[in-house]
Amino acid sequence: MDIGTAFGGMGASREMTFSALAEPAMLMSVFVLAIGAHSTNLATMIEHTLSTTVLIQPSIAFALAAMLMIALAETGRIPIDNPNTHLEVTMIHEAMLLEYSGRHLALMEWASMVKLLLFGTLIIDLFIPWGISMTADFTGILLALGVWLLKLAVLLFALAMWETSMSKLRLFEVPQYLGTAFVLSFLGLIIHYMLEVTA
Repeated sequence: MDIGTAFGGMGASREMTFSALAEPAMLMSVFVLAIGAHSTNLATMIEHTLSTTVLIQPSIAFALAAMLMIALAETGRIPIDNPNTHLEVTMIHEAMLLEYSGRHLALMEWASMVKLLLFGTLIIDLFIPWGISMTADFTGILLALGVWLLKLAVLLFALAMWETSMSKLRLFEVPQYLGTAFVLSFLGLIIHYMLEVTA
């Protein structure tokens, strides 16, 4: 806003609006795991997923789909936002970066990459936790690091394939996309109660 252009404020307004729609869907998809583990502790949820005999349950599949959709929205990737665009009509996250250059722009881009890394780590550790070291010895940690890097590389390769095969959504279609993610996570919660709690 200090620069005097409307791009920063416009991008911040859009980012806050879509984040407010994305957060409930993300929390609902995590609650599917939390209810199954009877805890909101991430370590307990991971241990519960590791102890289940079924590889993927229907409720977990819906929650995973919702979390993947939210990760794309929160990190500003296609189909929600294009990190390589400079078309001001469609920009969401990138509109806040137009006034920056040099080391400040580098820090903003680095923060965006760290956010993508954190979302990827959260997804693979909560929904695909196999390979996590359960002991604190050096060999187990080194092996777990290798498995984490492999899973992260597969996830990022799938993201690259998704982005090259999709086109960006129109700005007014983003709330429908985020609403679909919320519905998927809510369906995961209902299916958890119907199939797994009552069974």
